[in-house]
Amino acid sequence: MPADDSVPRIWLILGFFIGITIIFHILITNAAKGKPQNFIRFYMGSTALRMAICLIVIVVYRFADKPTVIPFALGFMAHYMFFTIFEVTSLLRLLKK
Repeated sequence: MPADDSVPRIWLILGFFIGITIIFHILITNAAKGKPQNFIRFYMGSTALRMAICLIVIVVYRFADKPTVIPFALGFMAHYMFFTIFEVTSLLRLLKK
């Protein structure tokens, strides 16, 4: 694969999303054991917090390595979408029980 087309630091992105998904999944499943209103508030708040953390990571990377920010940001957002889809489907399966 040409160096121009690759996403820089792909393993760090993957590790970041695995870690953040595990942490938020544990917190959300614990919140699901209470009232439905509290779960909804917690889920929406945690989603906003996770999105803010991801945005901060992209902005910090922009100042750290400016030439590769576009491929990094595109790869980062693709991982964000994949992990969000994974989280929603796993939560739906958990909540159906």
